Amino acid sequence: MSKAYVKRRCETCGKSFDAKRYQVNCGQGTCCSLSCAARKPRRPLAERFWKKVRKTASCWIWIGALSSYGYGKIWVTERKRQIHATHVSWEIHYGPVPAGLCVLHDCPGKDNRACVRPSHLWLGTKAQNNTARAAKGGNRDQRGEKNHMAILTAGKVRDIRRRHGRGNITQRALAKEYGVCFQAINDILRRKSWTHVA
Repeated sequence: MSKAYVKRRCETCGKSFDAKRYQVNCGQGTCCSLSCAARKPRRPLAERFWKKVRKTASCWIWIGALSSYGYGKIWVTERKRQIHATHVSWEIHYGPVPAGLCVLHDCPGKDNRACVRPSHLWLGTKAQNNTARAAKGGNRDQRGEKNHMAILTAGKVRDIRRRHGRGNITQRALAKEYGVCFQAINDILRRKSWTHVA
């Protein structure tokens, strides 16, 4: 067997199978087939939630997946989509969120978007959410390198456009050099992204 595979026992049917090593390292590769994976019992949402929470003296920090704006998110199988971790925290501690209301957060001392501590959460309307976000500076410009997910900078974008304009380097070569995908380079050159950079 190749080093890329690991012998595993299916958690649903018990059959032995070869799982890809990278999947095992990521906590996947537990079932021998998609049909067994579909039959595998799901862990309760509350159990999955608590595995992704690290409590500190002030905030409870979400250490799972984050949205592009820095808010925690978690997959909810019953709803077939991801929702904010603050929403799940509210439901675990206080019950369902009434229709038309949002779960807002207000951490003492600073705006900590990854916080899910129930005492830092409150219910409000979308208008209240927008007002609170504006008061905390949440409506600030998130374009380009101001976005915490950005890999490139405005200077690198200008360099990409200049170098490609000369005609002596391909988009694929630029993508490899700058550590981004081909589509990111294509969007930059077609001015579908980084439109604010001249």
